[in-house]
Amino acid sequence: MFVLVLVLIGFSLGMSAIPVFPEILHCAYENGFEEGLSLLGLVSGLLSAMWSLGAFAGPTLGGFLNEKLGFEWASAIQGGWALLSGLATGIFYITEATRRSSSSSLQNPSGYNEERTHLMGSET
Repeated sequence: MFVLVLVLIGFSLGMSAIPVFPEILHCAYENGFEEGLSLLGLVSGLLSAMWSLGAFAGPTLGGFLNEKLGFEWASAIQGGWALLSGLATGIFYITEATRRSSSSSLQNPSGYNEERTHLMGSET
C-alpha cells in the first residue's frame, strides 16, 4: 500500500509540475523577457528554488501543526489549504481565459491565428 501511494504521489507531482515550466516561460515572454538560454536558466532556477522551499516549508509546518494541534486538525488544515489553493488557481485560470478570449476576439479578425514559435526550431 505504501509503495502504491508513493507511485501515486510521484505521478501526481509529475502531472502538476511539468506544465508549470512552460507557463512560467509564457508569462516571462509576456512581460518582455527575451527568449534565450539565460531566460531558461532563470526560470529553471526559480522553479527549483520554489520547489525546494516548498519541500522544506511543507513538512516543517506539517510537523509543527501535528505537534500543537494533533493529527486530525493538522490534516484538516493542510487539506483545506490545498483545497483553497486549487480553487484560487481554478478561478484565476477561468478569469484569465475569459479575459484573453475577449481581448483576442476584439483585436484579431475572425480566422486569424497567431504564429507561435517553438523552443526547438525543428518542430513542425
